[in-house]
Amino acid sequence: MRRTVAVVLCLFAAGGSACSTSAGPLATVNEHRRTPIASTGGEPVATEPVPSPAPDVDVHSATAVAIAEVEATWTLSTTVDAGWYAGEQAASAYMTRSYAASIRDHPPVGGSGATWMVWAMHRATTSVAASIEADPGGPNDTAFTAYRKVAATVTPHGTDEWLGQPEVWVTYLVVSRSSLGAPWQVARTETTQ
Repeated sequence: MRRTVAVVLCLFAAGGSACSTSAGPLATVNEHRRTPIASTGGEPVATEPVPSPAPDVDVHSATAVAIAEVEATWTLSTTVDAGWYAGEQAASAYMTRSYAASIRDHPPVGGSGATWMVWAMHRATTSVAASIEADPGGPNDTAFTAYRKVAATVTPHGTDEWLGQPEVWVTYLVVSRSSLGAPWQVARTETTQ
C-alpha cells in the first residue's frame, strides 16, 4: 500500500544545503503515514481549523515542539479515530500553516491497513514514549531553523487487556520560527521505522 508523492528533501544533508527531488515512494515506507512530506507549490489553504497546541507545551522550545508533534501523531484511539490520519490532524497543532494545510489537503487514500484493523478489533488506544536522539550527521541549528530526531515507542493497549507489539518510529523534523520571539513550528517531517 504505497502512495507515490513528490518529495522535496533539504533536510539532513551536510550543512543543510543539498536538496533533491524525487517522484516516487520514500526509501522507507511508513504504512501509517500516506501524506506528502512537504507542501508542493504555493500556500495551500486548510479546509478545517487547525487545532491548538496543548497548554503545557513550551512552543518557544524547538525540542518541546518536536516531541509534542510526534506524540500527537502517534496518540490514537481506535474507538474514536477512523485511522492513522487522525494523529496527523492532531499533530497539525504544531505545524506551520502551510505544512498543516498540506496534511489536510492530502488525506489518505484507501483503508488504514492490517495493523489498524487488528488494533481496532481490540479497541486499542496507544501510549507513546518519545525522546530526542542525537543526530551527529545532521545539520546545525540556526536562530530560525532547528533539526530534531525523535524516537517514539508506540504501544497499543486493548480494552480487553490485550497488549500489542510496540512499534518504534524515528522522525526527523525541521522546526522553524519567523522571528526570535515567535513560537517554533514543524515545517517538515520524515518518519522511518
